[in-house]
Amino acid sequence: FRAGIRPGDIIAAIDGKSTEGMTSDVVAKNLKGPKGTHVQVSVVRDGQSKPLTFDLVRDEIPHPSVDLKYEIRPGVGYIHLTQFQETTAQEVNQAIDGFHDLKGLVLDLRGNPGGLLSQAVEVCDHLLAKGQTIVSQRGRAYPDQNYTATHGNGGKQFPIVVLVNRNTASAAEIVSGALQDHDRALIVG
Repeated sequence: FRAGIRPGDIIAAIDGKSTEGMTSDVVAKNLKGPKGTHVQVSVVRDGQSKPLTFDLVRDEIPHPSVDLKYEIRPGVGYIHLTQFQETTAQEVNQAIDGFHDLKGLVLDLRGNPGGLLSQAVEVCDHLLAKGQTIVSQRGRAYPDQNYTATHGNGGKQFPIVVLVNRNTASAAEIVSGALQDHDRALIVG
């Protein structure tokens, strides 16, 4: 985007090598590389008689867990959580803290495939009361593990609605289940 490539441009060559016959995965693999290195991309654009060539510098592309956060109306926050990764709990806490005088929260977990259990536990930790059980694991090959809220929500008791669908899975199910089990949230979907 910063270099001038637009939606609808067709990648014709990468570093002078034609992409004809390549799958999307092979094209993506050829575009990726160490941060700070260069890659030359030629694209075909409607309205241009010959391909346009761009010299791109590879960089990290941040992919936040919280991609949408806003107030539906004053005091009612909305957070869309795409997945559970290393920064998820921190992002959720910052989003909640960013709402002024929070009176209610809609936590959207629709389409969330899950991710890191530790981050799901940490998100729950800040929404449940201290000492409440979040999730427990039992298995034959390893000892039982119980995860409980160690920090707690500090007495913040705003109502929560969690939106789920058939694509809400894994860690996202743990969050919705833990909040439902403690009557902390209403699950919709």
